Amino acid sequence: MVDVVAQPTKQGFLFVFDRVTGRPIWPIEERPVPQSDVPGERTSPTQPFPTRPAPFARQSFTEADINPYLPAEEREAIRARLRSYRNDGLFTPPSFQGSIQIPGHSGGANWGGAAVDPSRGQLYVLSKALPTLIRILPPGGSVPGASRTGPATVVRSEE
Repeated sequence: MVDVVAQPTKQGFLFVFDRVTGRPIWPIEERPVPQSDVPGERTSPTQPFPTRPAPFARQSFTEADINPYLPAEEREAIRARLRSYRNDGLFTPPSFQGSIQIPGHSGGANWGGAAVDPSRGQLYVLSKALPTLIRILPPGGSVPGASRTGPATVVRSEE
């Protein structure tokens, strides 16, 4: 038995560390992630990925994930919209083209976090999978319903 600290994330990962030493219980790897295509913006070339346990949240959203019970016309409209956005998987940065992010800014271990049952040695995580469509607009750009986040950009999140 090892006393641990477990940190669930919005990306659907659980990082687990030895409570005394701070060392990871399982290895953590730095892996390449999608890069920003916004001029002048720099994103980290890598992000940490725990090797265990498996992610507790869905980390991709593709055409295969469209609800098969929707009417065919609605499924095709969603499919066309998905194809028009940047969709490079986990850590896809916002873009002028528009990007799909999942678990999204309201997903993964968002509010509500986690709870532990120490008698059973179990961790429970409230996880949400909310694909987010997000787009950066150039200065002066506008989208109905968008919110201004700074003097140079407008970001629209479509959930």
